[in-house]
Amino acid sequence: MTGPRQMRSKLSPGRLRHGLLGLAPAMILLLATLATGTMPDPVPMAPLVRDPVFALLVGYIRGDNFGVVTRDEVQHVLTKRRLESRLPWQSARDFARVPDPSGPSAAQLTLRFEGPVNVPIPYSILWYHPGRIRASATCRLREWRLATLSLATPNDWRGPPPPPLTDVHLFALDEGELLVDIDGWLDALLGSALDDTLLSGLAIARFQNREYGFGVGHNRKGESRFGVFDLTADEVVFPIPPELRAANRAVRRELERLANPPAAR
Repeated sequence: MTGPRQMRSKLSPGRLRHGLLGLAPAMILLLATLATGTMPDPVPMAPLVRDPVFALLVGYIRGDNFGVVTRDEVQHVLTKRRLESRLPWQSARDFARVPDPSGPSAAQLTLRFEGPVNVPIPYSILWYHPGRIRASATCRLREWRLATLSLATPNDWRGPPPPPLTDVHLFALDEGELLVDIDGWLDALLGSALDDTLLSGLAIARFQNREYGFGVGHNRKGESRFGVFDLTADEVVFPIPPELRAANRAVRRELERLANPPAAR
């Protein structure tokens, strides 16, 4: 287990082709630790996010709220508004967000579940639910907030350079484990396009008037993998277009810089 100023695993360079890890933001934004808290009033729902549980949690983070969101509070919001979510959020206990003493643009998140998580992936790729999400009973992350994050122009890009990501929140996994476990036959069929992936970092950001979740990590061989989840459409992005590949490279680069400052390397 790594210390508070190191990534759980080094974000290795290389060609990134993983198409499913975008689910990880979906699952990790699901809940965590401290004791009891009070839901802000009005309830912070991100307007561009389709799933109500995602909308609540993204809105809570984007509003820079600190405290705890409990499972019962989520249930109350969904019941009152007659909303339904595809996420298996009932297996979570709570989600806590507290300031990080390192600076005003940083926070710490703790996600606490009822026990080790082992649930089917609730979203499909190629009309098939391709495996399971596994997670430790408790996961702790560090968060950084950026107004913008510039993208390098992809080699196959035509037209003006892609715009930057905006309203960016980056998360480095400091404690616990998150795994996207792909069914063996599908892994063998699609190879590196879909791989078992250990998650090391996450992000949420706006791009071209849509909300996205990004996940970065590595497969069991230590090779880089990534994924994108379209929070506005409520679906996994697969295959991933060049501009979102560039966005994921920017997320990985910035997470590596923030989580592994020169003094800690």
